[in-house]
Amino acid sequence: MTSLLATVRPGTGTGMGIEIGAAAGLAVSPPTTVTAHRPDRPLRARVEQRAEGAVIHLSGLLAAGAIGAARAAVDDAAASGPRDIVVDLAGVHGADPLGAVLLGAMSRHAARRGCRLRLRGVGPPVLQVLAERGVPVEFVDPTS
Repeated sequence: MTSLLATVRPGTGTGMGIEIGAAAGLAVSPPTTVTAHRPDRPLRARVEQRAEGAVIHLSGLLAAGAIGAARAAVDDAAASGPRDIVVDLAGVHGADPLGAVLLGAMSRHAARRGCRLRLRGVGPPVLQVLAERGVPVEFVDPTS
């Protein structure tokens, strides 16, 4: 039986590099690089305007460094005036300790614009940082 040795290392561009090398005399030429999902993908926001309000779909890593994108998304969602804004976090795969602070800042920014911001699709990583930081946020009723 022949085995392969794989080494994971930071790659260039959009992913991690995996080098597959020779083990037990197996020659692999040249080393193969495979692009994989990066767990530190920056936060992305997409705003969906609806008659009853707006939905901000977030995906990626919830981190305090994304405050500019988050503020712009709230501004876009509030462009039609006072309304309900739902932040859908189903696409968020992780959160740093200050990610909860970002959600609180989004809520305060929405309130200054006369809007009510509520969260839905909140996964365990985000719930954990919200609890750790004690950030007051409002959740969408699970039945709505």
